[in-house]
Amino acid sequence: MKKCLLCDSRASQYGKLRFHNVDTVAGVNSSTCIDKSYTLYKCNRCNLLYKMPLPQENSLRLLYEKSGKEEFCGAAFQERLDRRFDEIETIALSLSRRKNVLDIGCGNGSMLNGWDDCWNKYGVEYSLASSRAAVNRGVKIIGRTVSDASINYKSYFDVVTLIDVVEHIPNPQEFFRDLFSIIKMQGIIIILTGTTDYWFWRFIKSGYWYESFPEHIAFFSMRTFQFLANQYSGKIVFEKRVTHTKKEGKKRIYFLQLLKNMLYYVLQSECAHFAVGKYNLKRGYPSFTAAKDHVMIAIKKIQPASIKLRFE
Repeated sequence: MKKCLLCDSRASQYGKLRFHNVDTVAGVNSSTCIDKSYTLYKCNRCNLLYKMPLPQENSLRLLYEKSGKEEFCGAAFQERLDRRFDEIETIALSLSRRKNVLDIGCGNGSMLNGWDDCWNKYGVEYSLASSRAAVNRGVKIIGRTVSDASINYKSYFDVVTLIDVVEHIPNPQEFFRDLFSIIKMQGIIIILTGTTDYWFWRFIKSGYWYESFPEHIAFFSMRTFQFLANQYSGKIVFEKRVTHTKKEGKKRIYFLQLLKNMLYYVLQSECAHFAVGKYNLKRGYPSFTAAKDHVMIAIKKIQPASIKLRFE
């Protein structure tokens, strides 16, 4: 048994993790400072799935700092469509008061750069090169972490976005406490991340491709998000299951990737071990980017959170 990173409740062992041959974090070589020998644990209360031992936070920070300004970024217009930046702005416009927006892990500012001028655009970013690029695109950088932002921006933002961010957080309890402190009443938090509710993830468990990246630490389900909403006096007001990018949402790609994953599952089975001898394949399960294993979710802050949060 372990203590959950989010709610301090008991977490049970979920399985040993099989990795891809992933040796980079945000495009920076990590083979000398990131251990890949992890065990997954799942909380019995809030359903958070996470790795232990945790990667050293300082090592991760140094890697993020060195990341280039174009990491994970393609042509600006095409990226806006493929990575659902247009959909995310539509959610923000429909659910919020349309004034102050903060993008946590804003990268080079490619998402907010395409948003309407009705927004006052702010960002939090570790990468120094990305921060400079974001400033040139009209984004005001107010820190490197949400903790930095919480010092001077209490109850300030109408919208906070976390696009492919929450799975990177090694201290989710502290992170979400600070996050909800910077949102106004009736403000919206929009999250895009993988969801452990996806059927094949639940089937594969500790072998799923999304777990294989060294910087992916914590994994969320709708039960986890509901716990967060309840804990911080919020309400889930939007939910949509999606593929990671639009360009991957094609049936042909989906069935090809599913077939590869099922073949790997068979090769790892006890029957295969009996037939050809016990062995370990060199990499984890193939990627499954065409699966609807991501979720876009919006949580509205509907009343002040209790001064004393109950994590017992």
